[in-house]
Formats: sequence, C-alpha cells, structure tokens
Amino acid sequence: MRALTLALMLLAAPALAEETPLSPDELLDLLVGTTAVFTSEPGGARVGIEYFPSRTRSFWQRTGGRCVNGDMTIEDEFLCFRYEDQPDVAHCWAPFTEDGGLFVRSAQSGQVQRVRPAGGVPFDCVDGLTS
Repeated sequence: MRALTLALMLLAAPALAEETPLSPDELLDLLVGTTAVFTSEPGGARVGIEYFPSRTRSFWQRTGGRCVNGDMTIEDEFLCFRYEDQPDVAHCWAPFTEDGGLFVRSAQSGQVQRVRPAGGVPFDCVDGLTS
C-alpha cells in the first residue's frame, strides 16, 4: 500500500522544469539597450537593477541605491562583470532559461537570480555616472 501511495504521489507531482543554457551573447542580445531587474531565487528579493548601454558596459544600482559603473567581458560560458568599486573582482554568471523565465547562476557561489528585462533607460543614477 505504501508503495502504491508513493507511486501515485510521484505521478501527480508536476514535471520538473528543465534549464536551457543561453550563451552570454544571447543574453546580451536580450539586454543591450534596456534595463533589467535582478531578484534572488528562490524568494524573489530584489538585488538591484542594471542598465546595459552596450555589450561591454553597464550601470549597476544595488537595492540600497548605490550606483557603480561596470565593465563586461565574456569568459567561456560566463558573462563577467567588474565594477569600479571592486575592479579586481570578477562577478561571473551563466545565463539560462527555465519555464519561460530568464536566469543567471553565479560561477562563484551558485546563487541564482531571475532577470526581468524592464525596457528603456533606467534609474536616476545613470546621469551621475561617468565614462
């Protein structure tokens, strides 16, 4: 009886979502010229927003409001960011899709963030950033 119950529970469980890797270039094709909101997964807590004026530059605004310039490079399957406040630290992310959503996974920590393109020019701090 116990085995039958377990089998029925497994049949009733929703199918596991499947990740589809994206290349960094495919991610940039979606983001350049737009702003994206990043939230932590699971949970959905806002991490920050980022504006992508080109394939090599970004403007990052953390949840607390601090803004920094970023330089982007592609390193294998990762899109890597180096920000002006920590130029020696590479924050590298592997993009993927799952159930129609866009995500990135940290090469360093494994943390996953949902990426929601928001369109248009972003937030107030872009005007205050240089170069």
